[in-house]
Amino acid sequence: GAAASAAAGWGGGIYRAWSDGEDVAMILSTAWDTTKDAKEFSHALQRWVSRADVRGIVLDADGTRVHAGFGSAETVMDAVSSALATL
Repeated sequence: GAAASAAAGWGGGIYRAWSDGEDVAMILSTAWDTTKDAKEFSHALQRWVSRADVRGIVLDADGTRVHAGFGSAETVMDAVSSALATL
């Protein structure tokens, strides 16, 4: 139910993933129909990251866009943070 509610208003997105041996990093950029939809998704994704065994960063909604990054190891997260800063 929470996932369906958070996905309502999705306007599209793109992701990029990189690997280096066993380490993987991914950047996700999504677009939403309204700022309300973007905030709902951002909050839902932040809750998921905080509860799951996931290394991730979710940026607060910026208008109708939400950006997030994930990494397979803590050592990858500096690069993920740097990549998110360029969006």
